[in-house]
Amino acid sequence: MLAMFPSPYPDELFYSLMARFHFWSRGKSCSNTIGELLGNQRLSAIVDFPCGLGALSARLTKSPLLQADAFIQNNTLIPFYQPFLSSKTVSAAIDKMKVGGNQGGGVHSLFGYSGSNLNLFPSHLRYCRECVEQDLMNYGETYWHRIHQINLLEECPQHHRPLELSSVPFRDRQHKYQFVDLNDLVHSLGMEHAPCDITAKRLWNTKLLSSNIQFLLEHHIPPIGLEGLRKRYVTLLQAAGYTTLTGKVNISLLSQDFITSFGQEFLSSLNCLPSPQNENNWLNLFARRLDSTINPMRHLLMMNFLNISASDFIADISNRHPFGNGPWPCLNVAADHFRKDVVHTVNIKTHPKEKDTLIGTFACECGFVYTRYGPEQNNPDHERYTYHYVKQYGEVWENKLKHMLEIEKKSQREVAKRFRVSWITVKKYSAHLAVNKRSFQGALKNTNYLKQMEYRNQWTNVQQEHPQKGKTELSQLYPRPFCWLKKYDKEWLNKNSPSLIKAKRYKPAPIDWKGRDEALLPMCQHAIQQLLSLDKPVRITMNSIGETIKVVYMLTRYRLKLPKTMSFIHPLLESHEDFQIRRIRIAAMALRERGEHLIAWKLRGAAHIDKVAVTDRVNKEIERMIKDYINSRGSLK
Repeated sequence: MLAMFPSPYPDELFYSLMARFHFWSRGKSCSNTIGELLGNQRLSAIVDFPCGLGALSARLTKSPLLQADAFIQNNTLIPFYQPFLSSKTVSAAIDKMKVGGNQGGGVHSLFGYSGSNLNLFPSHLRYCRECVEQDLMNYGETYWHRIHQINLLEECPQHHRPLELSSVPFRDRQHKYQFVDLNDLVHSLGMEHAPCDITAKRLWNTKLLSSNIQFLLEHHIPPIGLEGLRKRYVTLLQAAGYTTLTGKVNISLLSQDFITSFGQEFLSSLNCLPSPQNENNWLNLFARRLDSTINPMRHLLMMNFLNISASDFIADISNRHPFGNGPWPCLNVAADHFRKDVVHTVNIKTHPKEKDTLIGTFACECGFVYTRYGPEQNNPDHERYTYHYVKQYGEVWENKLKHMLEIEKKSQREVAKRFRVSWITVKKYSAHLAVNKRSFQGALKNTNYLKQMEYRNQWTNVQQEHPQKGKTELSQLYPRPFCWLKKYDKEWLNKNSPSLIKAKRYKPAPIDWKGRDEALLPMCQHAIQQLLSLDKPVRITMNSIGETIKVVYMLTRYRLKLPKTMSFIHPLLESHEDFQIRRIRIAAMALRERGEHLIAWKLRGAAHIDKVAVTDRVNKEIERMIKDYINSRGSLK
């Protein structure tokens, strides 16, 4: 009977393979078929992570397609999860699927999705009508396709028509030992179907999403690891302008753009709607150090949002540089190594105004330093050999400029064309080089010696006229001689100028705390009397006293330096109970003046005190006042 076990069709679920075998073998029941193939009749018919595959491969032939590892990679949904998990987790899941025992739920728990509210798979198995017709034409029968069961897809990637829900639950708890063959539905139900509800407006690249899902299912990609995933996402988010150089995510902007890209309705249907106001929403996990797995559905959504294919994502993009991988070219036209990759380091900083733009500074050993804006996006091969600004041309460039102007007798405009710069730049640097060639003695010869002596005399006379003034003040009074001497005779100027005068530190006078204490005492006495006389009672505290006389800081910060004031204030300060009792007494006086009886609830209401907030001490005071009131009325009678 095992010889009848069929070979899997492309992208066929193991669940479908078992269903087809049960149909063609005419087994008594699905439980008997499970027991015969998997060695245990109590194993459930699990769609995504079936178990007992090791026992099955041991009973079948040695065909490579009928081995446990082949079943797991080609006919289960492990490849869809595998890249986004750790190697340890994947190995443990594969072991559970190979070993007998009803371990399907164990695999879900291992992945951390057993309690998840994410709708990764549909409620019922799905199929494509055109795929069914094509399978019948090619194989004479049809089967359940793996890719049709991914909830992110609402249409068949091959035929681009809506997928249709069958009557077979994806997780059937009532008939968990039963395999349902798609052929039975085709023949017995006449292909009755319920198309998926595609109401969410698509603003995103469904073609990229379909190709990414197909790539994951068709290629057996080993686990990338949590740290590898984080590095890839940090690189992608940084290139897209959502992170700083340190990796901090602008979660508000990312969330808003993410919702705009997919649509709120679609994300809500998958329970993947991020909250822009919440710094801890699930989008922020992609740039943090991952310590737990993220559902593959969210990985695919993020990859689709960042517009990257699964094949490019799997490649190690974490080492991609925003300006391309080094070394980088030197763009010094005057150097022998022009456009050759000889620059090995680059200094990167964020643009001060445009936070999504990076500024890279490239410095070559020849002295040529240029900057370039990044990251590279449109045409990296072209952008690599352009610069935004030259910070320093360097000695090699300047020597070549000098040679062309003085030896080759080229005009400034010819040199500018050869060096690919403006004529103004050549003019500026030629003048600059001419100044640098002069020695100190030559500079003196080119200036008027009499002017030098004149300015020296003026500077000397200025100091004699204003002996109390320093060098800075004298330079403001007589800027002309000072500026000339500073430029052409700086050494003499420094030797013949007033020395620096250190400023005297201000020392505040000591505070007379004894006098302040005596001055504050009557002010506090008056403040307390004023608080006690208010129509609306105010609790006597250090803050209320200080606010009345505008000295809160002094009363709270410098208590130890005000002994007389504190000795007067402390006995009069009120706790919450003291304040409640005072309010009760004021309320009692008001009730008696109006001729009303003293009752506990009336006293609490007049004093605006909640019954729940009343302590035992306050209750005793209320009882005492009521008792005194009753006794006083009895004595009057």
